[in-house]
Amino acid sequence: MQIEIRDIKIQNRLFCEKTVLELPNHGLYVIHGDNGSGKTLLLRTMFIETNAEACYVSQSNERIIENTGCIENITLFDEDKKKDAIRQLEYFHLEYLMNRDMEKLSGGEKRLVCLLRGFLSEGEFLFIDEPTNDIDLKNIDRLLDLLRDFKKINILLLFPMMTELMQLLTKSMFCKTKN
Repeated sequence: MQIEIRDIKIQNRLFCEKTVLELPNHGLYVIHGDNGSGKTLLLRTMFIETNAEACYVSQSNERIIENTGCIENITLFDEDKKKDAIRQLEYFHLEYLMNRDMEKLSGGEKRLVCLLRGFLSEGEFLFIDEPTNDIDLKNIDRLLDLLRDFKKINILLLFPMMTELMQLLTKSMFCKTKN
C-alpha cells in the first residue's frame, strides 16, 4: 500500500516535503519526534490522503457521544459489533463501564472507549494520535499487548517513543523541524 503525501506547509513553513510512503500490508508504524515538529499534521494528512477505508482516533476525546452508553460509543450503534465491544472491555477489565453514561467516565476511560471504537473499525488503516494519552500504566501495558496481537490492518501511531513499543514496530518515521 502506498500513501502519497503532498508538501505540507503552514504559513510558508514546510513541515513535510512531497513523498510516497510504502507500507507493506498489516504492520505497525510509528511517527515520533519533537513537540511542534508536525507529527499530528502528518498523521492527519496521511489519513486524508489515504485512498482506502480508514479510521482516525484523535489525541483528544472530542468524538465521544454524550448522553449515551459506553457500548453505543464503541459500536456506534452497530448491534453486530456489540459482542466484540464487550470482549474488548473485558480484555481491559472495564466491564464495569458497560452500563455507564459517558459523562461519568474519567479521561482515561473515555480514551480507551475511543481506541476500542477504532479497533472495531473495518478499514484498511487505523490512525491513532498519541494512544496512551490519559491512560494509566496497567492499561498502557494491555494496549501494547493488544497492538502486538492486532495484525489484521495497518496501524499508524503517533507516539512519544517508548522502549516497549520498539519491539512491535514494522517501521518508524521521525519528524523534526527544519532549521
